[in-house]
Amino acid sequence: MANPWLTQWWPGGDYILGGPEFCARRLWGKTPKLDVTLHIGAHRSGTTTLQRFLRANRCCLDDHDIGYWGPERTRSGLFSGLFKNPAHVTRDSLRRARRSSGLIQIELERFERSGMKELIVSEENMLGGLLENISRCRLYPNAGDRLARFRRGFSGRRLRIALSIRSYDSYWTSAFGFAVMRGYDVPGTPVLDRMVTQPRRWKTIILALAEVFPEAEIIVWPFEVFGGLPDMQLQMLSRAENIQGLRHRRCWLNASATCDKLRKALAERGSDPGQIKGDHGRWKPFGADHIMALRGQYGEDLAWLRSGGAANVTFIPDVQTHERRAGEERGCDYGDIERQLG
Repeated sequence: MANPWLTQWWPGGDYILGGPEFCARRLWGKTPKLDVTLHIGAHRSGTTTLQRFLRANRCCLDDHDIGYWGPERTRSGLFSGLFKNPAHVTRDSLRRARRSSGLIQIELERFERSGMKELIVSEENMLGGLLENISRCRLYPNAGDRLARFRRGFSGRRLRIALSIRSYDSYWTSAFGFAVMRGYDVPGTPVLDRMVTQPRRWKTIILALAEVFPEAEIIVWPFEVFGGLPDMQLQMLSRAENIQGLRHRRCWLNASATCDKLRKALAERGSDPGQIKGDHGRWKPFGADHIMALRGQYGEDLAWLRSGGAANVTFIPDVQTHERRAGEERGCDYGDIERQLG
């Protein structure tokens, strides 16, 4: 309910809460000028690399009027009321969610008044938790409901939403490695079987995104192509052109744990390191039949995206397509770019 004092000073404003927990979404019918890009992951698809890259180049981004929120900002209280599992929502968590939405709107207004033109938000936990995926043997089981909790905070803005996807065999392998390093058991055959038969796909997540944010532009790219290219990911996230002086263009952080690291972690906590089969390189828990099925499912997702996907979804499958799209947006001859690349 609107605060009477605010109504007196800002008539016609649209308010989330009265009292000390308020936020005017628009003042006097003002149209927001700040564009917002939400990079929502997915986990284990180069998110840490991109976030460190954006953080290291904050000064360059500021020079182009681009703001950045990463986990160090979103997890320090700004999103605290919105990460809650929708299945466990209480009256108190609803109040905290409204307060977080109001704080987000206040921060967006502050960015706009400071002259910023864009804000990039990179937070993979908006989709859900990686360990929840493993414990429930589902790919982001309540992604749509979780994302809907963020809709109010970013309402009234022109949104671009970015998602990086990854082949299911390498995605689940990387997720299991992450979990084992943090004390989870090594998955047995029944768990691996369930990951093959679980019904949720990247297509499911993308359609949920399109339903929650029907007016947003949704950009999807494959981790296999762009995972170690954070500078190219920045070009897809931002509408700015020719950002100069960027550092750490080619880096790779938080890579999947090797067999040696996993065996060491198991031994340190008194578990049998022999559960991790393989040499010193990448761990491969899935068998050949599992891998074939998982890659086939990923191929179906890619085919759906290449055929057009949802109406507001743009799929960027390779560097050449990315450069062509950038050329179209900037009005240059992308045929010349293709010749240079090939």
